[in-house]
Amino acid sequence: CAQPALRFLRVSLGARWAQKPLALTLLQPCALEGELGEVVAIPLATQGSGDLSAMARAGAFLVVPPGTSELERGAFVMVLPL
Repeated sequence: CAQPALRFLRVSLGARWAQKPLALTLLQPCALEGELGEVVAIPLATQGSGDLSAMARAGAFLVVPPGTSELERGAFVMVLPL
């Protein structure tokens, strides 16, 4: 049985994101706001990988590449819709 392909979207970041850089890809919960063609990703504050309240509010994962310590508002980023 074939696995469905993951579908990433390229959107604008609606708020600055910053964290201590990690040596791995981070999937940061985020909300998606706006209309088709003008969608922005808003990073959600979390308390760690087991944070169910952030996951309940999330519409996607913001894909943060390894070694990234900050992303500025307005930057184009990749997200994985849930």
